[in-house]
Amino acid sequence: MKKRIIIVVTALVAILLGTVNNSSITSAHSFAWWCKPREVKVVKSVRINKIKKEVPLYKSHCVGHKILKKGTRLKIQHVASYTWIVQKKGLANGYFNSSNYFWETGNFPKHWYKLVK
Repeated sequence: MKKRIIIVVTALVAILLGTVNNSSITSAHSFAWWCKPREVKVVKSVRINKIKKEVPLYKSHCVGHKILKKGTRLKIQHVASYTWIVQKKGLANGYFNSSNYFWETGNFPKHWYKLVK
């Protein structure tokens, strides 16, 4: 009986800690909603990386970076292999076309954008 109680309590603690830990990075929308580019406004400066696309994808690498300043309007979207793909006039966006470069945010920045309606 004592062993069963310990197992149940341990399982409950693991479940509670797992949900608390994962909730800090969740988005208000599903992954499918972010597959379409959404217009956002940058609310704090964030570094974006210029990625040279290679085949196979694991050989892709960073070739430069830029700082997006507070107040900049742009479009972002999720893809499976990167955090956010940045689309802005003047920045190469080759993730979905034939260009060899695209821009993405690195290291999971938090609270850096606000949706524009």
